[in-house]
Parts: sequence; C-alpha cells; structure tokens
Amino acid sequence: MKDVVKKLKTTSAEHNWLQIHSNLAHHLNSLVFRLTFDQKIEKEMSMIGGSESVEDFVEAQISKADTFSECVRLFALMANTRYIAQKRYTFFLNEIVQAFGYDHLFALKNLEQVGVIPDEGRRYNCPWANVRRRFDLYKEDVDAKKQDDLFYVFGGYSPLSARIVEYATNGNWLKVRDALDQIPGGIVETTQPVKARPTIEDGGRRNGSTESKKKLPTSLVVFVGGVTYAEISAIRKLGKMKHRNYIIATSHFTNGNKLINALKEPLMTKPRAGGSLRK
Repeated sequence: MKDVVKKLKTTSAEHNWLQIHSNLAHHLNSLVFRLTFDQKIEKEMSMIGGSESVEDFVEAQISKADTFSECVRLFALMANTRYIAQKRYTFFLNEIVQAFGYDHLFALKNLEQVGVIPDEGRRYNCPWANVRRRFDLYKEDVDAKKQDDLFYVFGGYSPLSARIVEYATNGNWLKVRDALDQIPGGIVETTQPVKARPTIEDGGRRNGSTESKKKLPTSLVVFVGGVTYAEISAIRKLGKMKHRNYIIATSHFTNGNKLINALKEPLMTKPRAGGSLRK
C-alpha cells in the first residue's frame, strides 16, 4: 500500500511538471513561429553582420511595433552598428515620438545619455565594424550541431561581454586594445598579488580513487548594472571550452525591455485624448 501511494505522489508531480512544460512550449511556439519573429531575427543579424541596409525595415517596424521598448531596441541596434546621417537620425526619432507620444522624449534623452542610443560623435565614427572584426563577434553560417564556439549561443553572434572575458582570461589585452578603446567606458588594468594558501591533502577516498580531484582554475566576473541570462549562458559555454570555472556576480538580472523601461521618466500629467497612440 505504501509503495502504491508513493507511486501516486510521483505520478502526480510528473503530471504537474508535464502540464507546466506543455503550457510553456505552447507560449514559446506562439512567439517564435510567427513570420514577424523570423523577419526580425533575420534583420537583426543583418545589422550585426553589416551585410545590407535595414533602414526601410526599421521605419516600417516603428509604425507596427506594439511597445515602445520593442521599437527602441530595434532602432538602437541599427544606430550602434552603422552610420546614420543626422537628418535620417532625427527622422527616426520623430517617427518614434509620433507613434508613442511626446511623453517618451524623456526616455529617449536618457537612453542617449547612457549610451544605448549613440550620440552624434559615435554615429559619425561608428566603431562597430572594427569591434566586430577584432573580437570575432559574428559568423554568418553556424552549424547548430557543432557547439564548439560562442557563436552557438545566438546562432551567429558572440556576446561582446563574453569575448572580453575570454581575452581577459587569456591575457591577450594588447591584441585587441585598439578595439577596447573604441568601446564606451574606461579601461583599468591592475595586478593584485595573492599569496598561495597551504593545501590540505585529502587522505580519504573520493569517487573510488585515492587521488584528489584536480581543481579547475576559477575566475570572478562582475557585472555592475546588470547582466542578461544569454550572457551568462555564453560565459558558461566559455568555461566548458576553456576548462575553467567562472563565478558571475551582478547587481541584478536584466534584459532589453527592463533596461529601457527603467530609463523612462514618470509622466507629469495624464496624456490628453489622442496624444499617445500606444504605451
């Protein structure tokens, strides 16, 4: 009787997990297998690879976007990966404001101040082509079966943060110093001497062997301001490739939508009728 009850509890738990998995798969299926999703991914990879003009696509998406963050993420990616003339840049900003309302001007200004949307100097001297080449960030054809590089994480794009961690681990800063100088933010390199601690030999058996297991080298990676789950996946992949443990510390987890929404200013007055088309 006890065995039967135990089996019933296990079956009930498995059924609940199966239901959660089915609901999650159904939700992801509704998002991924949409024509707009495939087109958006294709155009985003074209922006990263610098293979074609995408201004017409971004202009069309501004009028179709459901949310402000979705629209700005696409525009920011385009503005950070290619040169946009000031006239066209102003045109896109006007289109965004007309589509979502003047109350979003604060958010656009904040995004420019923190560097999500590049200022005029960075737009004129867009460093993306050199950064992409020097850090090996993009590969056009990626075999999903060969998971031997960071390109696998995004199907062709290797996160810049993971590449920086890779070069820092290998001690190859000087090889990419010119590209590092083009990335917004300061660069500080210090060497901290660490005294070796005495080790205690493990005399007991471990996994049937008297030899202690060889420990992998460990690196601490700190993200101030937030890190995405995709970047964590890329660094974990890097750890498997380099046979190294990476400990990731961060202030919080974030993504594109959270970042943009966090930079929105609260509305001072309620929008008038017909002022804001979408929120």
